[in-house]
Amino acid sequence: MGKYIQILFGLIVIILIVVFNREEKVPLPKVEKNTLLLKKMTLKENIGDDGFYELTTDKAYVYDNYKVIDMDNCSVIFQDKGNTLKAKSLKCKIYNNVKLEMFNKIKGNFNEYSFASGDEGYLVYFFDNESGFANGNLQISSNTSKVYSESVYFDKKLNIVEFKGAVEVEYEY
Repeated sequence: MGKYIQILFGLIVIILIVVFNREEKVPLPKVEKNTLLLKKMTLKENIGDDGFYELTTDKAYVYDNYKVIDMDNCSVIFQDKGNTLKAKSLKCKIYNNVKLEMFNKIKGNFNEYSFASGDEGYLVYFFDNESGFANGNLQISSNTSKVYSESVYFDKKLNIVEFKGAVEVEYEY
């Protein structure tokens, strides 16, 4: 009986060695050192008394102790002083309390206006002075008009929107 227990114990050890030394290990996502990978992330922050912004993404890479976040398939909601901005893009990057960048096929709306970019679209919004710019075959439309432009600069504090490049305007009467 003791001989059979020794053989059984030996087989169990061999099986454990084979199982734990297999070459078919579970693939892990490639993440740089000191980087946090998050899936299905939502980040929400209050701004002032009535405002907030919310970022939602399928996948986020968090760098430098939450100072920089790269996101895939992201959406943004920004609400402040009665204004609402909603936007989606294939890539986003946020620099904590500095700026938000959106890349590639940006779509969204700001109050009653809708906007979209081409495949190479790029948008930057600076949090400190509430200004920014966008470029990449832009189309901005309302119920009665459309503006096509290569780029646009906007400043919320100064209430300025400036279109640049080949600008085309369509009006409906």
